[in-house]
Amino acid sequence: AKKGQTMTCADRLGIPVMPDVVFGGRKCSNAAEREENTCAACAITAEAMMMTFLLNNDDFTNDLAKKWEKDIFEDYLDKFNDDNFHFAGKEAPEGYKPMQVNYMAQISIPQELEKQSSQNAFILILSYGLMFLYVSVAIGSFPNPLHSKFLVGFSGILIVIFSILTSISIISMFGMKMSIISTEVVPFLILAIGVDNMFIISKAANRAEGETANEKLANGLAEVGPSITAAAFGEFLAFLVGASTDVPALKCFCIMAALAVLVDFFLQVTCFVAVLSWDAKRVAADRADCFPCIRISNPKPPRDDMVKKFVDKVLIKVIFHPVCEILIVLIFAGLVFLTCWGGPKLGLGLNQNVTMISHSNLYNYFDANDDYGMSGPPGYVVFQKPVDYTDIETQHLLAEMEHAIAKSSYIVPPIRSWLDGWLSYTQKGASWKDTCNVVASPFIESVKAYLKISVDSPCCKVYGICGEQYSTDVQFNEEGTGIIATRIMFTSTALKAQSDYINALISTRSIVDEYNDKFEDLMKKQKASKGDDPKKKGDPSVESLARMEYEDDSWFSDFLNSSPETEDEDLEDSRMLNIFNPAEADAEVGTIFPYSLFYVYYEQYYYIRGVALQSTLLALAAVFIAITLITNGAAAFFAILVVGFTTFDLIGMMWVLNEIIPGFKLEVNGISVVNLVMAVGLSIEFAVHMVGAFLRETGTRRQRARKAVSTMGSSILVGIASTKVIGVFVLLFAPSTLFKIYYFRMYLFIILLGVFLGIFFLPVLLSYVGPPPDIRLMTDKTKVVSSHAKDGAAREQLLN
Repeated sequence: AKKGQTMTCADRLGIPVMPDVVFGGRKCSNAAEREENTCAACAITAEAMMMTFLLNNDDFTNDLAKKWEKDIFEDYLDKFNDDNFHFAGKEAPEGYKPMQVNYMAQISIPQELEKQSSQNAFILILSYGLMFLYVSVAIGSFPNPLHSKFLVGFSGILIVIFSILTSISIISMFGMKMSIISTEVVPFLILAIGVDNMFIISKAANRAEGETANEKLANGLAEVGPSITAAAFGEFLAFLVGASTDVPALKCFCIMAALAVLVDFFLQVTCFVAVLSWDAKRVAADRADCFPCIRISNPKPPRDDMVKKFVDKVLIKVIFHPVCEILIVLIFAGLVFLTCWGGPKLGLGLNQNVTMISHSNLYNYFDANDDYGMSGPPGYVVFQKPVDYTDIETQHLLAEMEHAIAKSSYIVPPIRSWLDGWLSYTQKGASWKDTCNVVASPFIESVKAYLKISVDSPCCKVYGICGEQYSTDVQFNEEGTGIIATRIMFTSTALKAQSDYINALISTRSIVDEYNDKFEDLMKKQKASKGDDPKKKGDPSVESLARMEYEDDSWFSDFLNSSPETEDEDLEDSRMLNIFNPAEADAEVGTIFPYSLFYVYYEQYYYIRGVALQSTLLALAAVFIAITLITNGAAAFFAILVVGFTTFDLIGMMWVLNEIIPGFKLEVNGISVVNLVMAVGLSIEFAVHMVGAFLRETGTRRQRARKAVSTMGSSILVGIASTKVIGVFVLLFAPSTLFKIYYFRMYLFIILLGVFLGIFFLPVLLSYVGPPPDIRLMTDKTKVVSSHAKDGAAREQLLN
């Protein structure tokens, strides 16, 4: 080779082979000899070999390709691994090290998700079962046979289940597909909201006054009805506006959650209230819970509410102690600081091994690829509009683009281009003219002749002119008189971290977008100078060219060796900043666009942060409007304060958890964004009921804040916090790493932050700057108190 050039690695046919693509863990076996003699050639050895099987995948062969993968490819490799480990049933020789084949097929990811769902099903059922049992027991006075209210709790659980099933039915009726995230997250959300309302309505009915059970129930609903309605419609609108996103997983979750919340609310204020009325009649008749046909003689009164006692005698004193108030404010400030500091440091992406079952075939494949892989997945630049490839300016611009792509730090050269091969094939005075039967013109016939040159032909074996490998890279119009779409192929470098995948996508797309503008300018120039040739028109059909999963392709290309020195591109440029602009990401593609399989999964990271911010702000705005219409603006302001900071602080806690817990990290992706939107809906329950209770009370701000904690504290702790903590801790034992990281950790801190901000911080804030009472929300008893507060001193006491 000449100075500055490297010798080409080729197969027996002379076709270039890229060592980084085929071999992994390459090193020199004679490293010691080379240390003594630096001129000694490197005897290359490799620890791994990688093979790629590319199949045809069109409307006719797609099902056949999937069947081949499952019934032949996977089954054969599984049997191969089994025979190797057991030495085909014979005793293995001493020192024998079995060869392990790790593989991934196109159907591997759907299969892995299906296996993971089946393995996690038991954990989910156990989690829901424990929460159902807890609710049925905690809502009454267990084990008192008269006041246990097990049937009431069970009826409430059925309402939650019916709400979820109704939302699923409506979604299915309109042909929408449910995501795994939706089926796993929505039940938790609706259970938390539904259970909270059950406890609040039940306890309000118990403490309300009235001559009959129905009057007590009506007065209880009059007390808590506005806050329940405000919370429900706030959650409904929050999820409804969240459905405006273009992220499929988030869209499906928001629609399903909005429908479930709305159905659950109507069933709570109708069916559940009816169940409470029947249960009150059962208690009045001294009939046993679960067995109402049995009458209880000498019934015992219900036991004291231990949580209510704890709230009144301990928690209120702790919250409003001067030292604790300062500590609560400092903790609040610290959480905000952590989010401001750590939030921007959260990475983008979702590590593929997090979504896999530990030590499954796919998990082992990704591990092996990280250990030995020296190149990444292949990709294509697709020309989806007719281009004049005979024009010298077009050829130069294409060569320039290939050069720019090849010098990217995320691309392994060379670029495999059919046009480069055709130019070599038609080179004037070439020695292979007779052997290859070169057809120099016309252009279309020449290209067709070149693409028919078989890899087994003397032309390919002797001269390396092998057009057949590019036969799927050129698409002619129906008449065969013009080219309507083409593509060139490239290979990414080894992509290990999530940032590598994202930056590789951004880098390649930035280059292609730049040359897309140049090609379109050139096409306009050519059209203006030559006119529009109707024979070259054709509807671009690039579906088959944009696919790389099952393509009959090869590995030959000419590459431009003259490569000037360049610096790595700075990916934090204006293109990177545009990940916050979904509109640009969704813009119509132009003449050319890049494609690789992993782009499908990483496309969202162009705009995922913007989607998270947009969805959260829209949800908060919807909550504010809903609470304002049903209560008042002051209540909405303080409720939104808690909801907003719960979601905001959750981002900071994601960073803290990443810093203190080794292993896989919480990152910004579709799952975490769904959890952030869910945090908006869930944290409403912690805030709106407390604010509503504060507005219903009279006295000084401090007195009203203490009464609000006394009234709603036990319902929030028992109804939502305890229920969810029980369900969430079960997820810690899930076989799925995804459940442990994105569900257990984030759910747990949604609850903890909601409790802190709703029960500790909010009452302290209201005790100093809370709004005056709202007579519209008061019960008859508090209205009487407020009607006597007409003199100056009494009214001053009421409003302060």
